[in-house]
Amino acid sequence: MAHNGYVKAIFPIHTPHDGDTIFTMATGEVETDITLLGSLATEVVEKSIINAIKNADSIGEIRSYKDIAHNQELLTM
Repeated sequence: MAHNGYVKAIFPIHTPHDGDTIFTMATGEVETDITLLGSLATEVVEKSIINAIKNADSIGEIRSYKDIAHNQELLTM
């Protein structure tokens, strides 16, 4: 279910460049409903992807979201 976070945050999805692997770990210390846990995992994955995109730095010719957004803000001032 965590993989659904990819669908909510990445378009197009399932390309050769989007990863497609999620690793999880459980301690077994807390009992919970698996549907609830899966739903929360979907949200966590989605928010993690969005956070990573918004906070990444530009690398060489590849411009980051925050640099593009900053330049757009300067253009509207």
